[in-house]
Amino acid sequence: MHGGPATREELDRALLSLEDQPGYGLTSEDEVTRLERAAIALQDDELIWRARLLSAEMAGGRGEVAEAMRGMQEVNELAAAHGHTRLLARSHLHLAWTFRDVGDLASCLEHAVKAVELLDDDAPAAMRAMHLIRLADALDDCGSYQEAVLHYEQAEEVAVRAGLVARQVTCLNNRAYSEYLAGDLKRAEATVDRIFEVCRVHDVPLRANTLDTIACIQIALGRYEEALTSIDRAFEVYHALGVLEAMTPAEFLLTRVLAQRKLGDLDGAQRSLDECRALGTSAGLTSVLVRVEQEQAELHAARGDFEAAFHGFQTFHAAEKELVSEQRAAQSKLREAMLETEVVRAEADRLQRLDAYRTHMIATIAHELKNPLTAVIGHLEMMSWIAELPSDGERSLAAMQRNTDRLWGLADSLLELTRLEQTEEPARRDRVDLDAVVAEAVDQLQVVADGDGVRVEHVRAAGENVVLGDAAELHRALSNLVSNAVKYSDPGGTVSVSVERVDDEVVFSCADEGLGISESDQERLFTEFFRSTNGAALDRPGTGLGLAIVQHVAVRHGGRVEVTSELGVGSTFRVHLPAAAD
Repeated sequence: MHGGPATREELDRALLSLEDQPGYGLTSEDEVTRLERAAIALQDDELIWRARLLSAEMAGGRGEVAEAMRGMQEVNELAAAHGHTRLLARSHLHLAWTFRDVGDLASCLEHAVKAVELLDDDAPAAMRAMHLIRLADALDDCGSYQEAVLHYEQAEEVAVRAGLVARQVTCLNNRAYSEYLAGDLKRAEATVDRIFEVCRVHDVPLRANTLDTIACIQIALGRYEEALTSIDRAFEVYHALGVLEAMTPAEFLLTRVLAQRKLGDLDGAQRSLDECRALGTSAGLTSVLVRVEQEQAELHAARGDFEAAFHGFQTFHAAEKELVSEQRAAQSKLREAMLETEVVRAEADRLQRLDAYRTHMIATIAHELKNPLTAVIGHLEMMSWIAELPSDGERSLAAMQRNTDRLWGLADSLLELTRLEQTEEPARRDRVDLDAVVAEAVDQLQVVADGDGVRVEHVRAAGENVVLGDAAELHRALSNLVSNAVKYSDPGGTVSVSVERVDDEVVFSCADEGLGISESDQERLFTEFFRSTNGAALDRPGTGLGLAIVQHVAVRHGGRVEVTSELGVGSTFRVHLPAAAD
């Protein structure tokens, strides 16, 4: 998947294949990054958020809890705001496990419950089964063993009806471990027997983590040789996958230590424990290192070295307290991350409300401005019919007409800008020959250019340069650029416009030999109402809205605007738009 999926269907399948895994140990970060880039290229928000949720989950796997929380919380809020229920449910599931990893079991259960409640009736069986399994796990962690068993049964029923063998085995594995921890060994043994039977009937191999669960139960039942065989097999299966992470082999080593100690192989147990300690230390696995200290004390006691055992248990209890402290610190970081996200969201909401208010006020002012202007224009037309006016009267009338035209243009630009900002409808997708649009714009502006003594050169392309879009919006944007070029050119100057095909784009260029734009002004050039700080430019009438409209139109059509300029030399604007398929 080097180039990434090309269609939405391909990308959906690629993401689903990763989401369906019980964990992402087999997923490379490069792969997730490629999927996110492919989603961005397709401009599909839901797919982008799904890829980012995968990235956040992987950050949690690396121990970057705060980063993971921010990513999950962001996707959670976006999914809620846009009604993506399944994605919202999945984000709650990830949040549940993030809280579980830092020991906040109450928050874990809260999010696990929400994840199940949000699933609709049409949710895929694999998704429903996994959500039920995770809820059962959360209930078990919180001490609700009987409730957990009921939800394991529900999850297994969903998996069996849909023929999802892997989900069924996962459910049985987690249930067996829950029964083992509760000391219900008879049920745990029966559940293990069912795991063997399901795998035999469907001819599927036992997974490494399932073999570890089986080994733990075998140890509890006193079948130590069988347990050692099971855990050795777990290592073989795990290493065959080629997974590079520390927690799983560390857990397996602790199970092996226990089996070896129960068999009396204390030297072998010590070697396994030393290996586990080295792995836990290098990977920073605090929870594993706590259990290492506990098992070390047990080994000292098994050798009869009770003084060392006593000190070992002291070390274990100190490490256990440190683990609790670390978990509380991690919980605090999570709360800070959530608070930070909430603060950012609140500020974004405030700015959004202000922007909406600004847009509403601009539209209202523009409408109110047009009403009296209509009356003024009507009276000016009546006055222009008067056959004889004194020379001063004619000059005044001409001045009023010019300024009325400016105000009308301002109101018209304000209304167009608010329309572009407020509309949720995508731009039309008509086939538009951009060169023909430019020719029409140049023709309409030719009288103004001639009056200012500016020559406009339009180099027509040999063939059509077609884009998909709204011809009226494109005409307005390109007219604004040509009009600006003429306005800021001196008499005798030349404005050159052209359209050409460049790879998969159609590029409109408008170059002038006029005043030019400073670097500092270029940074704010497309901001509404911004006028140049150049005194010579300020002497020429303008509203500061034309380039903002150009920017909005370009973005609505999937394009972009570029500018290169130098004071006293001139400016070149380029609008890049996706070319229509032939």
